[in-house]
Amino acid sequence: MKLPAYLAAPLATVLWITAPGAHAHDFWIEASPFRAAAPRTVDISLHVGTDMVGDTQPNIAEWYRDFSYVHAGARREMPGLTGDDPAGRLPARAPGLYLIGYENVPDYAELDAERFQSYLREEGLEWVIAQRRAIGAEEQPAREFYQRCVKSLVRIGTVAPSAAQLQYNFGYRLEMLPQNSPFASERLQVRILFEGKPVEGLLVTAFRKQQPQQRSTARTDAAGLAEVDIAQPGTWLVKTVHMRPYPDDSADWISYWGSLSFARP
Repeated sequence: MKLPAYLAAPLATVLWITAPGAHAHDFWIEASPFRAAAPRTVDISLHVGTDMVGDTQPNIAEWYRDFSYVHAGARREMPGLTGDDPAGRLPARAPGLYLIGYENVPDYAELDAERFQSYLREEGLEWVIAQRRAIGAEEQPAREFYQRCVKSLVRIGTVAPSAAQLQYNFGYRLEMLPQNSPFASERLQVRILFEGKPVEGLLVTAFRKQQPQQRSTARTDAAGLAEVDIAQPGTWLVKTVHMRPYPDDSADWISYWGSLSFARP
């Protein structure tokens, strides 16, 4: 699959389209099912909310830059019609790992100071709090563009995925790359890249849908690596947020929300 031209396009060329759903919430992909013994069609739904509970988002092509899947080294667009919910229908016709990716068109939000500060603390973005305080903007609202760069793992059959399959790079601005199989280990190491380069100091959080208040967290090192505990069975979400000052006066910040969802038996 040829990567779309938008992946190399400057932000200024993007048409900003507002999708429904609150901004400072997680965004993730859910597969029904995440695991199957034999080939089948798998429903792929897009979710926004907290603790893996919230609303679904339909398939609206104008809302995303990419919605695709990778299997056996080949990348294809996710099948789905406008307005579909679930948003995609994954044709898992052969055993193996299916890696699903979704990157939205950056959206815009204005948040009051209290709400912005709260989400910065929750996502481990203390440096932004310190910078706002240093310039006297701590009590001011924040104008922000935000982009979701999310992935999910669907496993058909019992063949163990290779490192190359797990670490496929979709070319998103923020990439979360599993370094080992979450199906074979009680700890998962991920590498976080921004525009192809490792990011140090990001907070990575892992939790289960079945018990979301019990969380494992770690900070990325200079190589962009962080390791979290995923020992329990269930549906997992591993997430992180990266933020940068916006390059012009149309906003103050732009954030990039990465997540990886999967199920452990």
